Amino acid sequence: MVKTIDNIKALVIPTGGNAKEDLERAHAAIHYARENNLDVPYLISGLGPDTNIALNYDENKTNKNLDFHEELYNFMMKNTDEFIGVDINSTNSIENVLFTFPKGTAGKYPFFTYDSHGRKFKILEKYLKEKGEISEDLELIHISTGKGSPFQKVYGNLALMYLKGSIDSKKFSFLKNIFKFLFRR
Repeated sequence: MVKTIDNIKALVIPTGGNAKEDLERAHAAIHYARENNLDVPYLISGLGPDTNIALNYDENKTNKNLDFHEELYNFMMKNTDEFIGVDINSTNSIENVLFTFPKGTAGKYPFFTYDSHGRKFKILEKYLKEKGEISEDLELIHISTGKGSPFQKVYGNLALMYLKGSIDSKKFSFLKNIFKFLFRR
């Protein structure tokens, strides 16, 4: 059991990777909320405010991002009372944090993901606070869903190296593509 955190504003489920990972994160967040008798909303980054309309009305399924998240969306509809989709537009982790937590957002927000992804988000939190892009009163709290797959470990550590400045963007992109090929993602 993970220790209860006081004064939580919402539980955060970052999306990306694949539907299996998203559902693991959602399961972990729901389990945490039930285990700790929490009545707070779930923030799902990657499911924007227009997702409900798009999923209900886009019969041609032209938006691949919505196709990808449909299983998670349906799961959350069945298993939670309140979830809020935020940030359907980010293209990287920095934008994801900025769009999910606009300037001035304060409070404690546990987020559920595998270990290397959690470390990356903590580094981003520190970096964005130093730049004044997010509030000093915002606290992201990593709740681990496990160590992750071999690809997640490799990619997560590669992203950490990039964020820390150990490798430049060209090397990062090159290595990321090699790992995607090797892991067939």
